[in-house]
Amino acid sequence: MSDSDFVQALKAETPPEGLYVDYKAQNYGSNNKGKGEFVKDVIAFANAEGGSIIIGIKEENRIPVVFDGFECADIDDEINLLNAVIRDSIEHRLMGGEFHQHQISETKFILKLSIPKSRLGPHRGTTNASKGFYVRDGNGKHEANVSEIRAMFMQSGTLLENAKNFSRNRIQVILDGDGPVPIDDSPSLILHFLPISEMGVSNQIEKLTDHELLNFVPRIDQASCDTLHNSDGYLMSGYFNEDMQGQYSQLFRDGGVEFFNNGL
Repeated sequence: MSDSDFVQALKAETPPEGLYVDYKAQNYGSNNKGKGEFVKDVIAFANAEGGSIIIGIKEENRIPVVFDGFECADIDDEINLLNAVIRDSIEHRLMGGEFHQHQISETKFILKLSIPKSRLGPHRGTTNASKGFYVRDGNGKHEANVSEIRAMFMQSGTLLENAKNFSRNRIQVILDGDGPVPIDDSPSLILHFLPISEMGVSNQIEKLTDHELLNFVPRIDQASCDTLHNSDGYLMSGYFNEDMQGQYSQLFRDGGVEFFNNGL
């Protein structure tokens, strides 16, 4: 999408500021107060449902109204600064944030930071200007209370157990013969890759092309393979021989991947 198309899309959609988006007319600045405010905004999204911080757009009554961008002499330096703040001022380390820049004029930019819902939380700020646990709701960010902090820790504690349960259940499905491809008594390899943050694939699988979906799945070893959309998400499969021994990669809607190799 071109920069002008991006601005036009924002104007057309005018998503209101709320649980999933926060507009900033100007950048945060390089002083401790500005960095602290940025950290609070980032961890509030990560500790809640994820979302986006969009710098360079002014809102009124939560509706974006001015799309002029913010003054920036070097946008790469600005992104590097914000990445350094995320890296050095947040505990536990936050994974998966992505910056997208859009140039409005020679020195003006709109900068979007997409923050996934984190599965490694709760996250907290570590500097004097950002200390504490923050979470976002429909009215913006707020410092988490004791009940919210307790709930976040309990949710984080179930991550490993959920991953183990997922792997056990999928292995049993395959052994029962209900997996995407047949299985025999030959040695097999099953690998599971589970995201530590929400990847946002679930509502996009049907919209992405095969070429785009291949970025999410491990390539299989076959010279020719079949690809299809199934109830779990997206499947790539191929076979070694006439005995139907082969491999597959299954992309699940939550961003997880299952790789299977039969007939080692």
